[in-house]
Amino acid sequence: MSGTRTAVGLGHYAVVRDTGWIGATGLGSCVAVILYDPIARVGGLAHVMLPTLSLSRLRDQPGRAADTAVPWLIQQMRAEGAVPDRLVGVLVGGATMFADLQPGGSVHIGERNVQHCRLALREAGVPVAAALVGAYFASSVWALRAVFLVMGILFGIHLPSSVATITATVRKEDWGKALSIQQLGPPLSLVASPLLAVLLLRWFSWNATLLWIAGLCAILGLTFLDIEYR
Repeated sequence: MSGTRTAVGLGHYAVVRDTGWIGATGLGSCVAVILYDPIARVGGLAHVMLPTLSLSRLRDQPGRAADTAVPWLIQQMRAEGAVPDRLVGVLVGGATMFADLQPGGSVHIGERNVQHCRLALREAGVPVAAALVGAYFASSVWALRAVFLVMGILFGIHLPSSVATITATVRKEDWGKALSIQQLGPPLSLVASPLLAVLLLRWFSWNATLLWIAGLCAILGLTFLDIEYR
């Protein structure tokens, strides 16, 4: 299926390889389960509507529910040359729809879809590399691309903004030392961040791990400014 462009509809799935393209829009409470084998260059997407197939009247469409869509998608990707142990997953969607119309304290269908997709991936041994789920904004795979675009822009302005910050907060005679220390940050982070993340993941979820790392960075930054202004 090389070079194909496929829009995956409700309850359906698609598998592409090499230069193929797949996407899904208008997810709402549905979840796009995206799997990829980076070695075989095989990707797949399932447009999940329900947490379990038992809730569906159409039992002959495994792509409709999380508990059947994930193993079915993996099986189809294996037929295209993917290896299950190499697969990584991305989840998009599971938005809270019409929250004001539902009883307080109830579990929304979007949240249940996300939970069962995570459970199905865990049972299949597929790690979730990224997730844009829940809330009211996870309505499209394009939303995930938009987030990555914003992250790329922020990474791009890192160097000029850091130089401006150093020259504004550090004495001129210390600019060389400060810039040298600043340039050590990126290579050190490539080593330290994965080790720190793996360590924290022993005790915390990935959400809490990101919050810990972000909080630590914020504290160190504020400490730096406090020292410089004294």
